[in-house]
Amino acid sequence: GVTPEDQEEGKRGLSMAENLVQSKKYDLVVLDEINSSVSLGIVDEGQVLRFLDQRPSTVEMILTGRNAPASFQERAHVVQNIGGRTWSLCGRRHGCCRPPPRRR
Repeated sequence: GVTPEDQEEGKRGLSMAENLVQSKKYDLVVLDEINSSVSLGIVDEGQVLRFLDQRPSTVEMILTGRNAPASFQERAHVVQNIGGRTWSLCGRRHGCCRPPPRRR
């Protein structure tokens, strides 16, 4: 099962992601396996939703992992289920509709 140590590591990881996003150095951030972490109870769904709501509008987020919560899917612009893994793209652009702008 999930231990308190697992949950502390989940909080630490989310905090690191928040710091990266707030630094405004990146316009694309991938939270790899965040969906699984939420469904297992390692990371709090509400904390992730607040993080998504508070990020700068210029930052796109990709959330990966199985069992994406409905709340993530409802906020996503693109949801893809690939081999049982749900990928959510949360941003202003639809990644599937046009090529993304060049990134440095």
